[in-house]
Amino acid sequence: MAAADEAAPEKVRTLTESRGKIKEDDDVALDVVVDLIVRGFAENTRHLQDIERKVRSGTNTEPRAVVGSSIFTGAKCAHSHHHDHSTADDPIGKEVDELLEPPSLRTMVPAIIRSCTDVYNKVVHRAREDGEDMPDEVRSYVRKECLLNSAKQEIVTTGRKWLQSQNQSRSTEGGTYANPIALKQSPVCEIDGSHPLDRLQPDTIRSLMEKGWAVQDGFIGMREVKKIRKEIELLEFEGHFDTLYGQSLIGLRNDKICYPKYKDLDVEAYEWLRWLIAERLQDLPFELNAKLSGEHMLLQIHTQIQVGIYPAENGFYKRHMDGGYGEKDVGRTFSAVVFMNSEKDYREDGGDGGEVVLYGEGPDDRVLKKISPVGGRLVLYNSRVVPHEILPTSCGSGERRIAVTAFLTGPQTTKKAYRSVRSRPVSVGSVSVAELSARARGINPVLARAWVHVYDTTAESAPWLSEENMIYARELFSKKVVGYPLIGLWNVERKSANNAHRTPAVVICGRSNVGKSTLINELLYGRQFDQVKHRARLSSHNITHAPVSNKAGRTRHIFRFDLGDRLRLVDLPGYGFAEVEGSVRDEWATLIERYLQVAGEESSQLQRAISLVDARRGVKGLDRALWDMLQEKRIPFQVVLTKVDLVHDVYELHDTMEHIIAILQEYDREVLWPYIHAVSSLHKHGINDLLLSLSAVARDFEMLGQARRVSGGG
Repeated sequence: MAAADEAAPEKVRTLTESRGKIKEDDDVALDVVVDLIVRGFAENTRHLQDIERKVRSGTNTEPRAVVGSSIFTGAKCAHSHHHDHSTADDPIGKEVDELLEPPSLRTMVPAIIRSCTDVYNKVVHRAREDGEDMPDEVRSYVRKECLLNSAKQEIVTTGRKWLQSQNQSRSTEGGTYANPIALKQSPVCEIDGSHPLDRLQPDTIRSLMEKGWAVQDGFIGMREVKKIRKEIELLEFEGHFDTLYGQSLIGLRNDKICYPKYKDLDVEAYEWLRWLIAERLQDLPFELNAKLSGEHMLLQIHTQIQVGIYPAENGFYKRHMDGGYGEKDVGRTFSAVVFMNSEKDYREDGGDGGEVVLYGEGPDDRVLKKISPVGGRLVLYNSRVVPHEILPTSCGSGERRIAVTAFLTGPQTTKKAYRSVRSRPVSVGSVSVAELSARARGINPVLARAWVHVYDTTAESAPWLSEENMIYARELFSKKVVGYPLIGLWNVERKSANNAHRTPAVVICGRSNVGKSTLINELLYGRQFDQVKHRARLSSHNITHAPVSNKAGRTRHIFRFDLGDRLRLVDLPGYGFAEVEGSVRDEWATLIERYLQVAGEESSQLQRAISLVDARRGVKGLDRALWDMLQEKRIPFQVVLTKVDLVHDVYELHDTMEHIIAILQEYDREVLWPYIHAVSSLHKHGINDLLLSLSAVARDFEMLGQARRVSGGG
């Protein structure tokens, strides 16, 4: 076995350096490559999670915690195993697991090797152009990463092709038919004596069939409403609710929501919420399948539960549709809403606002029904046909509007009957984030913007926003990106002599898991400046992508990324908490400090350091220590807030900005870039502004070089 382990890297080296030629009947070569892929995935299960997530993208299904068989997890597939192989109701998971099996991998090896060879040769070619040596340890590392990333991409591609070939009438939820026969012998409810297949009144069924919507009062009693409401407030207290930041900023909605799962709710703490889900909402698809007719009524077992809390004043959700059609179909067929409001608030007269308004299908504004959110009331409507909105709340007692919604899933459809409905457009225009928030709550969080000037918070223009810099940025970020890891201090110290006065560098620093690698990937490989039609870049599985992980401390080397000879981005290891030994953290700290010293003092290459700060956490002691070191070494730096989409609201972002601005007043203006940027890699918020800021570094460096040459200064 040891001999096989030693032969494996040599076989990959031979294959990659011979343009990836491999015969399908070369069993030895196939087995060696498959074994390397399996072991690589087993050592770093992040690759498995990436495959799972990318294959499921757009299917409205949740990735599993454990992916692949026991060859990756190390668990024994016996009755005593501790991981879940139950993929009977999860065809996507079953297909992913099958693609990861050695027989399937063998069929993909030729394509994987070709892709791996292409990427590897590009990296080697660029290193040779730069006059840099790649020692054996670096070449081996690059080959391994190329192989794993190429394998991952090929598996994802194959999985997506399989999805496209499936029968589109199947629900995107991957669930199974809710057969009423399964509940026929179920016992009646101990609270009200109702049977699971007989809780909807005849008038409810009739209205749903004839109109596409229905209202049923007293679906649950007020005694249960009060208990469930208290448990929802406990759920909120424990931090399970989120605000949809992107939709909030454009004025679409301002509620906060939670998706509780029955199995995750504590039996004692959430007794009545569990009762509502298990004995009322999850039974609805069975009853509707028994009583409704029509081929699109094949409702499935899977039911998604959502809890929404609207503020007592001006809580709203503008006109929208829960379901979709064709490619936009998210699997939702019916929405069942149960209101959890007290008897004294949100009564039938509508005095407290928060009514549900159901609209007719089509481009007109015909109102079908205006429904007050009376406690215990059930509202059912067709998610794919009936658009609706939540009118602004105005509850004088200060009671918030709470509702629990069950989204009942069913087959996809492309029928013209489910045509798109005109939604009232929300035009943001030139309105700033702060102004949108001010309209909602009467507060003006002026610092909650994509960028703020440290010394003039009212500034709305900046030199890097010029038209000339925008043109330069479009050209700069259309260039190919090539990079590789710098392993060890020896590689760090050799760079300055070769690259001095040639390529300006910007280093990205930040605490572990602050989102450095994700941000770099978005900056380099995102879809900014897409008006450049022929943007040349390496494929999405290129080794030059910064490695991303949900676990802190996974960036173990310094990675550099070159945009031609115009700009170099450098990804430094995260500092602070990391799930690694203290000796390794010390080694990283030495590596970071030595790099800054070499790049900052021995050459003019390092132009700026970007300090990333998690917008949710704010500035910590280690961030201040970094700033102090940068100031001492006279290295210009700027501050960028990350993950702003996870901040509770713009008011919190405003406070964070204000606090950082106050701290930065203590630093020399000569070393501080006077703009704080706020970005979200997920929603692309502020990314264009940061790209323009980086473009200014390259442009200024280039103009300075031209001026020196003209003046004869070198």
